[in-house]
Amino acid sequence: MDENILLIAFGKKYVDILLKDYNKIPNNYNLIIYTDDVDKVKNTLKNSDVREYDKKVFSYFDKITLAYNLSNEKQKSILYIDVGRLNEIPNKIWKLDLNNILDVHYLGNWGNIKTANDLINHESEYFEKTYWDNILSYFKSNTDLKEIPTILERIFILPYTNKMKSFINEFEKLRPLFEHTSLSKENVYKGIGNGEGLAMGYSIVKTNNKLVHISESKIIKTELI
Repeated sequence: MDENILLIAFGKKYVDILLKDYNKIPNNYNLIIYTDDVDKVKNTLKNSDVREYDKKVFSYFDKITLAYNLSNEKQKSILYIDVGRLNEIPNKIWKLDLNNILDVHYLGNWGNIKTANDLINHESEYFEKTYWDNILSYFKSNTDLKEIPTILERIFILPYTNKMKSFINEFEKLRPLFEHTSLSKENVYKGIGNGEGLAMGYSIVKTNNKLVHISESKIIKTELI
């Protein structure tokens, strides 16, 4: 098991989903699971690497930060999957050769919201109308909003490369802004720092990293004969 998948199960709802759907993942992958109910998860997934997520409130930014930290620990690329999406994993995922991926891989954008520019005056049931104003103001001071992609953060791959250090540094600079926005403006999310896929997109552009759509990736496993 030399390919690693990161899962986060925070709260009873997601722990229960994990324990129901974990078998959707082929058994040749190494699972690293962060959870606030270590004993319950360990009792079922005895062969997995189960670790404590010790924060009282879940931060969406941790999906990316934990994946980055894990890539350095394992010195390998890390596939992240939302626990709530284990029933929706495209088959292409299992064909990818994680050990040879050198660029950030993503699943898509936020529906019709392709770039940060699409969030200007955007109205949604998920957040108040002015939700993104402070974030977009910061972005457009140094970057064209049309160049910043929204990244659907349900499934992504972070590569293990030196260039990811600048990415995570830029990404972490945004954490206070995104977390404060989620606490000070109306939204439907239970955690803090939602919109992490937008922060990913900005950080990728700012650090000249490459973004590859999973469906278009050429890094496919070679079958053994």
